[in-house]
Amino acid sequence: MILRIIAALMLLAAVAEGAPHTVVIEAEYFGPLKGSNFSFQDPAKTTKGSWSLSGPGVAAEWTQGGESEFMSIAARADEPEGTTVSREIEVPADGSYTLWVRYADYRNKTERFGIRISQGRENFSHVFGEKAVVDELDPMKLIWDWSFAWDAVSAKLANGKAKVEIYTAGTSEARRQIDLIVLTTDEKYKPNGREKPDAPIWALMREMKSGNAVEAIVRQRRTYDAPKEWTVSNRPPAFVWNVGEQWMDELKKPDGLQSAFGVDPPLLKDFLAAYRGKEIPVFGQTLSGPSWGISNYPAMFADGSPFLAWLEKNPHKRFSLMLNYSDPSWPKDSTPQQKRKVYENLMVDLRTASRKLEERTKRVLMHATGARYEETDRWLKRAGGSLKVAIVMRRAGVTRSEAERRLKEAQGWVRRAIRG
Repeated sequence: MILRIIAALMLLAAVAEGAPHTVVIEAEYFGPLKGSNFSFQDPAKTTKGSWSLSGPGVAAEWTQGGESEFMSIAARADEPEGTTVSREIEVPADGSYTLWVRYADYRNKTERFGIRISQGRENFSHVFGEKAVVDELDPMKLIWDWSFAWDAVSAKLANGKAKVEIYTAGTSEARRQIDLIVLTTDEKYKPNGREKPDAPIWALMREMKSGNAVEAIVRQRRTYDAPKEWTVSNRPPAFVWNVGEQWMDELKKPDGLQSAFGVDPPLLKDFLAAYRGKEIPVFGQTLSGPSWGISNYPAMFADGSPFLAWLEKNPHKRFSLMLNYSDPSWPKDSTPQQKRKVYENLMVDLRTASRKLEERTKRVLMHATGARYEETDRWLKRAGGSLKVAIVMRRAGVTRSEAERRLKEAQGWVRRAIRG
């Protein structure tokens, strides 16, 4: 058995030594991103002045296999030249690379955008979307008015760090939706759908499978206990359901439905009549809870919010926030001080002096910093009960006094305090 494993590893080393070099970059990993810009939205209602999240898509994307890894990004057609997002990468070796990009190719329209790669004084740039890549009579273009397309250009790159930027190349006839960028020296790679280049580890897995090595290794194991470090929770999961104004309106009523729910508008009247004063199947289960869109955030945590009152009555309930569709819808009279209460879409201006807020404070600390539940007491105690101070201490790796100094200089902004 050991000899077979050694042989497999030697195969991997041999394959990797002569293997092409590839860097795969998902568009949603670029930044900064603000708001939303989906293919099904009214263009006038999409976010202006920046690149935005554009996924996960719906029918148009799904019928084409979906986005590469669940999401994409987009900029409006009327966005002027120079609106840019970027990401740092590591080029694995000197060489001539093919830059492949998967994007939305609109029917009889241009969608001009550029990709720039900078390495010191060396800059490479190319504009895509000036001509059709997919045939204008392609079935997807005829159905949705656009189709995912792959286009490519060659680029000489050097080993080392590089900055990759996606930018708008002036106004265009259609929105710019980018899904995936691939840099590869593999001359045989011709992408189809969401397909990515082959990798040395895949060759090893195929070899192990063909030689029955995988099954043999598995048979040597009698237990499958996960390491303690892999534990992500010490309690059952929560099952959350999309909620909005329907449920918020119910929470305002003395006899309103308390179980978090969301139903299609045509069914709402019959749904409320059927379950008012009764236990609701699924929605009413102990592990069920609400999932809010981030646009609802300010209303959820406003003073006197029915949702806050619900949380106080149901401290055991968990909820979630969906962050990928929009920005918080702040009231017009919101002050900068109120907005500073939020870090990564979490309410952080909390202290544990109130017993009712203690568990909520711990949950926010876990979400914002990756701390385990059993660590939260220690961090909050070191921070004097201040959630903001605890987040800065853990994320920036500084003392309490340094965290407090940074927050003061940053006028309470947690993100700025972490950056120092």
